[in-house]
Amino acid sequence: MAEEEGPPKRAYSESGLNARKLGEPVQPRPPKQLACPECGSQKIWCDGFRYPRGLEAPIQRFLCRDCGCRFSESTHQLRRQSLNHDDDIPNIRRVCVTEAEGTINLATSEPQTEKTKQSAEVITHGNIAEDLANYASWLLSKGLDHYTISERVKQLKRLKVRNANLYEPSSVWTTISQYMKPNSQPLSIGSKKLLKQAYVSFASFLNLPLPPRDIPTFKERTRRKPAPLETDLDIIIARAGHKLRPFLVALKELGCRKGEAGRLKWKDINLEQKTIFIRDTEKQGVQRTELVSTRLVEMLKRLPSLSQNDPEAYVFGETATRRMGKLFWCCRRKLVRDLSNPRLLKITLHDFRRWNGTRVALETRDPYAVMKALGHRSITSTESYVDIEQLEPLQTICKAATTLEEQVKLIEQGFSFVKETKVGETTYSLFQKKVAKRPD
Repeated sequence: MAEEEGPPKRAYSESGLNARKLGEPVQPRPPKQLACPECGSQKIWCDGFRYPRGLEAPIQRFLCRDCGCRFSESTHQLRRQSLNHDDDIPNIRRVCVTEAEGTINLATSEPQTEKTKQSAEVITHGNIAEDLANYASWLLSKGLDHYTISERVKQLKRLKVRNANLYEPSSVWTTISQYMKPNSQPLSIGSKKLLKQAYVSFASFLNLPLPPRDIPTFKERTRRKPAPLETDLDIIIARAGHKLRPFLVALKELGCRKGEAGRLKWKDINLEQKTIFIRDTEKQGVQRTELVSTRLVEMLKRLPSLSQNDPEAYVFGETATRRMGKLFWCCRRKLVRDLSNPRLLKITLHDFRRWNGTRVALETRDPYAVMKALGHRSITSTESYVDIEQLEPLQTICKAATTLEEQVKLIEQGFSFVKETKVGETTYSLFQKKVAKRPD
């Protein structure tokens, strides 16, 4: 019995809805789990490919027909696309295909969910030891100093010890705000700023989101530490060893930081002209040349002669900053015990620079002269050393002398000779002296 012939079957390529391009292979229809993350519609078009760097295979992009949401499998950032006009849709997008072909090459949403969970776990629970090592290498490639890198890593380890999750900014900000010293005293504002600076840099390395409004601000009052007495500095210099003594004298006369003095090289010192050029500055300071005394020159000549033959050799050694700090701490502690002078315990290596800035301020009464002597680029940095408002212009006192005894007496009082003038038959010698104005 012959089979009944039914109505002729319609060819797949002849269908108005299921037509496809000639020569294109037939692909299986994907599952219908993939939907628009914005409206949930399954009417999705293929929207070209994305070619990210570092990946060999391109990433398929999709476009929702209902709401115009654009998305892909490897990103969670959604961007709306207007479909009101043909010019809004590039030609490479397959928006002219039929409904059946629009569902070709679609992937399921389950791998996307698993990938999202894995990326979240990596960000929240990373290998902190490995990340800190990579962070130190990243800072080194940025050109930062080894001491700065070690200090930032140390600050991050301090946060980790106090159970702060370095992959969650909110946990870090809470730990910094509630940070307490071992003696149950709150941490200073300056120390909190250092912790904040270290973590902001670490978050930038990990590409963690840090909205500006969520970053705390730590404000402190401008506290100006008084300069130490010169007699106390001279006592420490006199009792220091033969290695530490020239280093302290250099700090006192140059007014530089301990790191700048520790990185001095023999090519920066001119023993004949008694000048020292501060080449390697800290905190983006200004390079400058300072005159030094004969005393410091003689101390430098007595240093090991082997290093003087090499212009690139360091004057006080390669590890002078850390080594001199330990020697100074031991010398200061011994002096406090022997002399029973607790005031010496408050003196630090940076106080030598503070004393130098105060000396220049009292001699010149010019804040810009202090800024130049300390190597600052901004006058606001100089305000932490001296009170600019109190640096009023000096008052000039003029006196005249007619006899030799009067002239000798004025010179002993600090007056300087200006000129001679004749009034009638009497000749007067004029002297002047600049002093600070007395308050009314």
